[in-house]
Amino acid sequence: TWMLTTGAEERSDCIAACQHLVNAGGVENILIVGYSYGALIGTSVCNEVDQVRGYVAVSYPFGPAPLRWILGHWFAHSFTAKPVLHVMGTADNFTGIALFLNKMEEFNGGCERPNLQVHKEEDQDHFWYGREQHLFQDIIWPWVQKSCLGG
Repeated sequence: TWMLTTGAEERSDCIAACQHLVNAGGVENILIVGYSYGALIGTSVCNEVDQVRGYVAVSYPFGPAPLRWILGHWFAHSFTAKPVLHVMGTADNFTGIALFLNKMEEFNGGCERPNLQVHKEEDQDHFWYGREQHLFQDIIWPWVQKSCLGG
């Protein structure tokens, strides 16, 4: 179960999937999009595969278990020069928006990171039920076009 794992297996799986895309599929540009626990995994592997051009973290969970990983070896991997988009709802059930913004500022040392964008979605909870199309079409895809495809 995800609360008891260190994430090492999931992290290894994500890296292997990216390497398979590159080696077997000839893929040159990969964007990792992770939701909740998957956002933790995505942030931890973005620098492990050169062809990963950026990542999107949706509803990133700052809580007791995730903080255990973040404060350990995981968060160092999330510092990257690659484009990063964090999407958080202002009514997130697990991580309040104030806590999220405070932790982001704390981990960034109060410094601006030009490659990092945070999108706050008003009145959105942790779960995007029925709003997945809006999430992709109106938030993620325009960011990908601008930040990853140079459009």
